[in-house]
Amino acid sequence: MTGVSVSGGVGQVSAAGISTLVALAAVTVLLGVAAVVDATTERIPNRLLEWSAGSTLAAATVGGFGSLTAVLVGGLLAGVPMLIVLLSRGVGMGDVKMAGVVGGAGGLVHPFVGLVSVMVAALTVAAVGAITRRRRWALGPWLWTASVCTAAVVALRNPGGLR
Repeated sequence: MTGVSVSGGVGQVSAAGISTLVALAAVTVLLGVAAVVDATTERIPNRLLEWSAGSTLAAATVGGFGSLTAVLVGGLLAGVPMLIVLLSRGVGMGDVKMAGVVGGAGGLVHPFVGLVSVMVAALTVAAVGAITRRRRWALGPWLWTASVCTAAVVALRNPGGLR
């Protein structure tokens, strides 16, 4: 059995499910700290991103090939669009790296969580920017919030689907 499943009202949790939950909790806290730092300094610390990526990869390794594939696909789906935006100078490299980590961690829930998170964060920042007429925003806090909300919605809709 991989992941977390509930059967007959009694919870059964595998080693992969526990490692996924621990990794998601760690990544949520680490990226939350990175988001706060980004909001105040407009810089995202590499060390926090490295620890988050390490936690995600450790959980994916315990989960097996399917989990590792989902994490890598999720990271690419979230990171590549941000890399394209970086080339137009719309975001910084820290935002690209954070999107990749968000996508990878989101891959523990579903491979598309990271891509949806990036889209939600971008649309939210664009809407708030249009309303406030402010042109420059730290993207980290928006990306973190979107990723937590997206992962929570997907996980609650499919609780047995955690990798």
